[in-house]
Amino acid sequence: MKALGISGPILWTDTVKCEKKRGGAAFSHPRFRATVHRCVAKYLTHELKACPHDWIAIGAGTDAFAALTLLCPDRFVLGVPHPTGQYQAPNDFRRLFKSFDPGPYVLHPQYVETFEKELAADRDGALWLSPEG
Repeated sequence: MKALGISGPILWTDTVKCEKKRGGAAFSHPRFRATVHRCVAKYLTHELKACPHDWIAIGAGTDAFAALTLLCPDRFVLGVPHPTGQYQAPNDFRRLFKSFDPGPYVLHPQYVETFEKELAADRDGALWLSPEG
């Protein structure tokens, strides 16, 4: 968050805290989506309610971003590629930064500018921030 000029506490959580059994349905399968539905209702919605309303919701990965855009219509939602590269190109998250290792993490200026512009334009908006657009 410091790379975007935002300070203060953050809630770092998962969209889904439940696990599917080994060999179970894939994430995109309707049966697993039902599990996601139950798990989000049981945990994530309560976490979001406990956070101050002016906090930005950050979705790491496309599934988390999609869920947060639906769950947080009155918050700004920022989506970024998952840091592990899960379900995306492995280095998409790292490519957002001018410098990454060993730190400090410095975002490319165009991403900071895009974020600031979108946030100023619509405090209830959503932005997917990735090197692929």
